Amino acid sequence: MPTQDRPEAQPDQPGRTRQQAPTRQQAPSDRPALTREAIVTTAAAILDRAGPEALSMRAVAADLGCGVMSLYRHVADRDELLDLVLARLVAAITLPPRTGRWQDDLAGVARAFRAALVARPQLTPLLTARAGRNRGSLALLDAALAVLRDAGLDPDHAVLAGSALGNLVAGAALQEVAGAAPVDQDDDLAHLAWARPALIATTADERFEFGLRLIIDGIESRTP
Repeated sequence: MPTQDRPEAQPDQPGRTRQQAPTRQQAPSDRPALTREAIVTTAAAILDRAGPEALSMRAVAADLGCGVMSLYRHVADRDELLDLVLARLVAAITLPPRTGRWQDDLAGVARAFRAALVARPQLTPLLTARAGRNRGSLALLDAALAVLRDAGLDPDHAVLAGSALGNLVAGAALQEVAGAAPVDQDDDLAHLAWARPALIATTADERFEFGLRLIIDGIESRTP
């Protein structure tokens, strides 16, 4: 039976380009997919490193190695990003277990928040700048209200007491992070000069605890 001749393979010839089989195109980058979680984590690192002023969408994109516009698929704008960072950092604050004695529980809330703010110096300016504007900034007040409600305070007095506690915590943290100002003899500040030895001798912890005690004592006078 006759067979059909197959074309013989032709040797490579000068001037002819050998045709290559098509290959699958590689992905342009091996970077993991961009997520809101990654964006918030990167933004929190920038906050710790350089402060709120340095936290921009462009800075986050640069750290992630992506285009700025790609961030907007996950975060509406810088304002929302600041809220997300604040919520993340505040949610990481661990409150002590409740003891059943409201005075100790309220002191525990105040100490936990103060310690967290002092540990992350850039968190306090962000918290105070956005006070009342998002859930993260209201976390301290909410934790205080939980204790004060159980103590029997009415809503009006509970809000006032919780706000006083928040002011003490934020103010103490800001002062501690900034460091103590030099206390010199000054004729224009005669009363400060009078108290200068005590001012130098007291510590940040002592001043905070004294203010905390005053607030708790004041609340006690208004509890049923």
